[in-house]
Amino acid sequence: AAHVPPAGYQVVPLQNGADSAGKHCVVRAVRLPGWTGGKGFFVGDRQTYAVAVAAKGLASPTPWQPLALRGRWRVDEWGGSWLQVDGIEVLEQQEGD
Repeated sequence: AAHVPPAGYQVVPLQNGADSAGKHCVVRAVRLPGWTGGKGFFVGDRQTYAVAVAAKGLASPTPWQPLALRGRWRVDEWGGSWLQVDGIEVLEQQEGD
């Protein structure tokens, strides 16, 4: 079954995330391996990648897991952006992925 975002959340492509800064959104992406050098973990969608920072108490997902990440995009004073995650749902892997 396809993931349905909760009421008040809009599905946003990873590459358009920063355009939705501050708004509730759901991003569908895969957890990428590697360390960010700071907080969070990398996620990607075959087009681009970003940093996702999980709320306290949320475990970081296993690399290569397809995910629906619920949260808000944040942008700092230098234009850097990340997804502040408040919910993680592991999605079923699609055939051919």
